[in-house]
Amino acid sequence: MLSIHASRPLAVTVLIVLLAACGTKPEVAEAPRVARVAQVDAATALDISIYPGEVHARYESALGFRVGGKISSRQADVGSHVSKDEILAK
Repeated sequence: MLSIHASRPLAVTVLIVLLAACGTKPEVAEAPRVARVAQVDAATALDISIYPGEVHARYESALGFRVGGKISSRQADVGSHVSKDEILAK
């Protein structure tokens, strides 16, 4: 068994270690964030670029349905511009 005198240095050591752990750590400054800055100006006709392309849905289904009747005339071709309520086929 340990005597009272032998356990006293152990208790003091444990107390010192516990008190040392209670200290506050210096806060580390956060690195500054990089900000991208751009001056907004009015665009001219020379600054505008036009690129041809097609827009497709992410998921497409190739579906076709047979219906009665025949197409007598087609008013719009593939890729042509159409407006609302315009007749596409008869």
